[in-house]
Amino acid sequence: MKNFALKLIKSFSIFLLFSLLACNSGLNGVSDHEDKKSSGTVAYLSAVKFGANGRAIVPDESFDLKGKDIYKFVLKGKPVDGEEIVYEPWVQTSTEFAYDKMDNDLRDNKIALGIGSYTFTIQAYALPEGVTCSDEDADTKAFLVLEKTTNPVIIKSGRNTIEFGTLDEVAGNGSLSIKVNFPDWGVKSVTVSMTPQNEGNEYSVEDRTLAIDPALDKNSNGGFRNVVFTDDPKNGWYIVKFTFTMDNGAGETSQVWSELVQIATGRKTQAEVNIENLNTIYPVEYKCNGGSFKGNNVHYSYTPYQDAIPMPELAGRNAATFVGWYSDPNFKNPVTQIPAGSKGAKTFYAKWKYNVSSDALYACGEKLFVQAKEGSDNVAYAYFNEVKEDNLVLDDDGRPFPVHANLKIYGSKPDGSYPEGGKDDITIQSGSVANIYARGETNGSVTVNGGTVRSIESTGTVNVNGGTILGDDNNYAIKTTSDDACVNITGGTINGNVGGLYEGCTLIKVSGNPHVGNQKDRGILLSSAIDKKVIAGNLNKAEKDSITLIAPSATEGTVLVTFEGQAYTMFFVIINSDRKRNAQVVGNDVMVNGDLSLPTSLKADESDANTFYVFGENVTKKGTIFSVFADGGYFNVGDISLDGASFSMGIPLDANFKENGYADSVSTETNFRYIQFTSTGGDISSEKANAFLNKIKFHKIDNKPFKIRINLETVPIKVEDKDGKKGYELNMDVFYFDGSFYKKSEPFDNGTKVSWQQAYNKAKEERFNGLQGYLMTITSDAENKFIYDQVFKAEREKGQTPDDFGSWIGGIRQKPKVNYDASTWQPNGFNKYWSWACGPDAGKVFYTNTFSRDGQDYRAEGMYSAWSNPEDCKKNGIPRAYAGDYEPNNESNANYTGGDNSDTAKELYLQYTGHYVWNDASTGNGSQARWKIHYYIVEFTPYENPVAGIAIPTDPEVYKANSHAEQSYE
Repeated sequence: MKNFALKLIKSFSIFLLFSLLACNSGLNGVSDHEDKKSSGTVAYLSAVKFGANGRAIVPDESFDLKGKDIYKFVLKGKPVDGEEIVYEPWVQTSTEFAYDKMDNDLRDNKIALGIGSYTFTIQAYALPEGVTCSDEDADTKAFLVLEKTTNPVIIKSGRNTIEFGTLDEVAGNGSLSIKVNFPDWGVKSVTVSMTPQNEGNEYSVEDRTLAIDPALDKNSNGGFRNVVFTDDPKNGWYIVKFTFTMDNGAGETSQVWSELVQIATGRKTQAEVNIENLNTIYPVEYKCNGGSFKGNNVHYSYTPYQDAIPMPELAGRNAATFVGWYSDPNFKNPVTQIPAGSKGAKTFYAKWKYNVSSDALYACGEKLFVQAKEGSDNVAYAYFNEVKEDNLVLDDDGRPFPVHANLKIYGSKPDGSYPEGGKDDITIQSGSVANIYARGETNGSVTVNGGTVRSIESTGTVNVNGGTILGDDNNYAIKTTSDDACVNITGGTINGNVGGLYEGCTLIKVSGNPHVGNQKDRGILLSSAIDKKVIAGNLNKAEKDSITLIAPSATEGTVLVTFEGQAYTMFFVIINSDRKRNAQVVGNDVMVNGDLSLPTSLKADESDANTFYVFGENVTKKGTIFSVFADGGYFNVGDISLDGASFSMGIPLDANFKENGYADSVSTETNFRYIQFTSTGGDISSEKANAFLNKIKFHKIDNKPFKIRINLETVPIKVEDKDGKKGYELNMDVFYFDGSFYKKSEPFDNGTKVSWQQAYNKAKEERFNGLQGYLMTITSDAENKFIYDQVFKAEREKGQTPDDFGSWIGGIRQKPKVNYDASTWQPNGFNKYWSWACGPDAGKVFYTNTFSRDGQDYRAEGMYSAWSNPEDCKKNGIPRAYAGDYEPNNESNANYTGGDNSDTAKELYLQYTGHYVWNDASTGNGSQARWKIHYYIVEFTPYENPVAGIAIPTDPEVYKANSHAEQSYE
């Protein structure tokens, strides 16, 4: 049998092994001369060690660290808490090698150090071929070939030796030269390709045509010719493939010769190969299925004349165990060698046993991808390292392992551990999976670019660029489990919560066009975020209200988002205590704009069926006046004091739950309808006010629905006269009650008449703390009594009677010419019902008839009235101060018993007569004292008026500063 040989030139090898050959003397720190002694109080660097194992470029050629191969050594030292120091470089000269110069300086204690902890770096430089150390430009042409940095080492007084171990090859290029001698036999052309085998190396050569020497002519046939392939590739492993195209008389054919090559930075790899018979070379292809070769004994071609060729070894993998080689893709026919005498092209398939089960896949610290099968919405596959066919995760029959919506993916091994150097690196491109568990070190990551994931648990970084994350049974979509985690959200939809196991430890970033949360109770849990805020990039593509933030605090000024550029509130819905909160932009921050709110439901007391509490952050701004009102119910305070405030007024109830005067002190035993606190200096803090409110026990009356109202105002308690503007003192000149301020006019001069229309117009001209005034409206029994009891308290204490307090207020039976709540009143006919002309209730009907009638209740549903008649007095629980009154009567008491003059416009305006009752009046100059008008009363309240089409008839800052919340409870 004819032997086939691939002959290699003796002095070089196509297979490259790396080692740095250590010399037995200098490299290990042993000097040929006597060392100088060192001081016991000073530290010196006296020697370096590179280790016993070196890196050989080829078997007969190595980096001789002690000799001419190294042009320059550079040594750097960096104290752990200091700046890096570069010691004088040691450069080769025509009489001395670089290593010898370094060794001499170290032995002579020329490098003094401070005592402490350092890291050291050594760098070795070489010169290109043809450049010598004597050349003027040698230093500029020198290039780095080897480098190593130590872990921190302790420098002690005296002599110190630094052990670097094996030096690392730096990224760079080497040179390659392969000469191939071959028999002519009709060869027409030769091409070469070079394919990288290292992940991340993109350098390659594609079908380069080589020149054939000697040149071919039309009569050439027989003899040997050659081609030479030269290149300067990046360092790493490559498959070099030569393709010979021939015409041997039976038609054009091609043969391929391939080999594995390794390139080292700064070194030359060269070989000469003799091919004796091109017609008997058969190609060999290996389907490694995600694996890589362990050594360099890999045959990419063979001949029938060779001995049996063993199958190549594959390097071990973390994610799978190698089972063996097979000649078929379904793993039915195992093989261990290519037998001698074999013919034909061969393809072999590597079988791996993966760590998978019907409901779990373990990545074992390797990079894992999940991607849907092309053209399918239901079938997805898993890949290791990158998405390509050779990296598919296969089952025992060689078919792709199916990834389904109930599959859990773990970054670890089945026992929860990680191999050395392994980390979480999981990417979902498309398809559906269940839970992803990435529990390794914090340098791991999970990335979702598409598809559907139930939930992610991670100690490292989570990137969401697309797809949907649904949320688990606890509503967690993303849960971080370390104190150094990061979540980057640039797109996709996250239906559940984004948060962490540790408070304030996760860096959360948002940008792009994401949808996070449900605008109610799911979103980004800011309690988990670093500084309890989100970092935002460019959100210009995001939709309004697309990101829900669950805020642990809604106190005014709390920063929720910091933008890297221009800040906006429009993208965020802020939830705290199960309710939405307002936000404002200050610089690059989105922060809470403090306000008042109430929960939609109350928390019941387990020990008392008729005791309820509000909860959460209801008060998130500070102020000067704080009040609580239970409309239709009552309450008991849990504390008798509020820090920073004094109790200014309360409305207690009697045993029948009727309002019973006023209280100037507070007790936990008293049943209150209303309480009010005024600051004693500065502001009442939001935290103190909220804590006080949350301790109040609210109660229903006869199990009927009731409302809770809370108010917090920021007006000054006292303002001095200044610049011609009259000042005031709260509750002396201007009176506060349940969110509104009240001011009575100066009493009319004796004999002077001020019509209702004039009073309306004057009230509209009034301003208080930026609020626009209007003729007072009365919407509750407490407010009705407040006028007589508090606004006219000083006059009563001077001996004046209720007849002296007759005042115009904002009720009317006239039609407006323009609209209700206009800046001036212009009449246009009259109505057969009573309504409020101005204020927040403008246009609302409160009494449905022109006059009262015996046994009839004309009070509009949900409204309040206090006419001086038997029905209203009884309903309001007040004494009938004027027994003969049947107001409103449109000037005729006969209407009460059956008369009807509703078609006449006699008395069209509402008068507060004192003693808690009202009268319909015309001119305000009635025949009896109680029907005469002496004042008008102005009310100030921040409001919007949809009837008048007025947005906010106040200064915006003032409107924002006066907070009110009201909630009904069944």
